[in-house]
Order: sequence, then C-alpha cells, then structure tokens
Amino acid sequence: MLPVFINGILIHAFGVRTAQRLVRTRLMVGAADIHIEPLRSELAPAAARMMAGAFVTNPLHIAAFGPSRVDRNDAFFRAGLAMMKGPTFVAMDGSRTH
Repeated sequence: MLPVFINGILIHAFGVRTAQRLVRTRLMVGAADIHIEPLRSELAPAAARMMAGAFVTNPLHIAAFGPSRVDRNDAFFRAGLAMMKGPTFVAMDGSRTH
C-alpha cells in the first residue's frame, strides 16, 4: 500500500494500481482543476504547512502539541513527510497543494 495525500488527508488504503490511476485522474471541483501527482521535495514544506493548518484543531493534535500550535504541527508533518518510504502523492489545484 502507498501513502496518498488527498485534500491533506493521508490515505493508506490504496494499492499500487489505484494510486497510479489517481495520479492520472483530473477532477473538476467548481472552477478548480484538482489533480493528483507525486509529491516532489520542493512541495513538501507547502504540504506540511497545509496539513498543519488542517490538523491544528484536531483534538489529538491539541492534546499532543497544545492549542493553536501550528508551528508544532508543521514540524510534525515535515518530519513525517521526510520519513515516508515509497511513493507519496499530493492533490494539487494548479500549483497549490491541497
């Protein structure tokens, strides 16, 4: 199974074939062109920031890092992304990570 980020959520439930199909998939959401692509190293900081903002109000993250601690959540996700093995994917809206 491959780790896959979709709208900032890490999904482990996809096999290789499904992940490959996701990479080729383009979804139209409103006026946005959302597409899945491999996470490149230069996108990792933006992906970590996006996830930090999304999870800062999660009760588990509040218990672990404290309330409103985007900085600690960002450090957590930067470390997590750096340690992941195998292909990782990110949802993109043009040049923005989601």
